[in-house]
Amino acid sequence: MSCLNLEEVTPAKQQIMASRSFGMAVFDIEGLAESVASHTTRAAEKLRAQACTAATISVSVRSNPFKPQDPQYQRSITMPLAEPSSDTRVLICSALDGLKRIYRPGFAYQKAGVLLSGLELRRRQQGSLLADDATEARSAALMHSMDRINARWGRGTLKPLATGLQQDWRMRRERLSPAWTTNWNELPVVLAR
Repeated sequence: MSCLNLEEVTPAKQQIMASRSFGMAVFDIEGLAESVASHTTRAAEKLRAQACTAATISVSVRSNPFKPQDPQYQRSITMPLAEPSSDTRVLICSALDGLKRIYRPGFAYQKAGVLLSGLELRRRQQGSLLADDATEARSAALMHSMDRINARWGRGTLKPLATGLQQDWRMRRERLSPAWTTNWNELPVVLAR
């Protein structure tokens, strides 16, 4: 007897979140801004993959709750967008504006994240009387080109400069499990004599 119904078509997501812990504590707003921009870029890629736009973006930051001896700080803010969008540039601008509002110096930040909500299918989106159709068409073409290039040459081939070049805040991956089943380059090699 089947207890769960089989979903033949996966329903569209109602929210998209991108969040990661840092490899080392981040103290300055520049490192946090790179992280937030990077997470926003990834969330926007997911958003466009399901042909949606987002009406709001939430940004959250927190210090390490497992170090109670350090000063603790945790905040989030939700920023409504003027027009629902899936343009990475628009989303990053709103996310960084939100980050500036919640950032407080003097804390060792351990995690940042972005949540896109108010998702609506692009084809169902209500148009605006003030919208410039030519600008929106160029924006959609640019995002489509970026997604195609990144799909062909690997994620992060083209990315906004706001995501940073060094990304010292990145997660540590020294102990990452091998991806033998999904990456040809990591297959073990056996030499027989």
